[in-house]
Amino acid sequence: MLAYDKKQISRIHRILIPAVIFTVAVLLGRMDTIMADFGQAEPLAAGKALSFAFESLTSGNALLVAPVICAFPYGAACIDEVKSGMFKNVLYRTDKASYIHSKAAACMLSGAVTLMGAALLVILVSAFLLMPLEAASGTVNAAQAAGIADTAGAAGEIAQSYKIQQLIGLVFRYGCFGAVWSLVGMLLSLGTFNRMMAWIGPFIVDYLLEIVYERYFDALKLLYPKEWLVMNWSWPLKDWGICLWLLLLAGMIGLVVRRTGVRCLERVV
Repeated sequence: MLAYDKKQISRIHRILIPAVIFTVAVLLGRMDTIMADFGQAEPLAAGKALSFAFESLTSGNALLVAPVICAFPYGAACIDEVKSGMFKNVLYRTDKASYIHSKAAACMLSGAVTLMGAALLVILVSAFLLMPLEAASGTVNAAQAAGIADTAGAAGEIAQSYKIQQLIGLVFRYGCFGAVWSLVGMLLSLGTFNRMMAWIGPFIVDYLLEIVYERYFDALKLLYPKEWLVMNWSWPLKDWGICLWLLLLAGMIGLVVRRTGVRCLERVV
């Protein structure tokens, strides 16, 4: 990766602003649940914050916004430089293929980090809002008085441990998800020579893949974007199986990006 691209993707505002937008969009869609939890007179069940975060990250709002938001940091960077002619200054120090490869790597990395950061931010905000409302020491004391503290405590710890494992796997799936869709945005922007397709393109492709699977070809399970985050089927290696598939998919898209990008540069130079 070129030093210029490393410097650009390391700027924190490129990641933070899309992550905040994603978090706001997701939590606004869950506002009715938040208000209902705050309106309860009794403490919430232990682990409610973790469950809320997981449900938020697999909600319709999250699935709708994620393919678009991951392309915001760097999806249109390459086409912007090509259209402005700035890339010509870089080609004095490297060749066309290496230039496109650097842009694709930066785009993929920025998309992955953006969605991982966004998922972590949703989890942190959920914990900040709901953990203070969860059942505290009074519930534990009551359980001890009833002589069931050990069993209840062990079951609660197992449940919370499972939820934490689910969230960790989901965060990594979000990262791989962002890598794929940011590259799709870059590919479409180079193919159409239009910077807006870097952001609109992933949404269109995501929608078309969902329509094709749900209405016509349910055999195309591996290309069903919703499944990559919701994980309703039994995958080999579970979360890591999805991550490996998405990384393989990102690699294949990266090869097409490189070929398309080089052709785009040859057309301009």
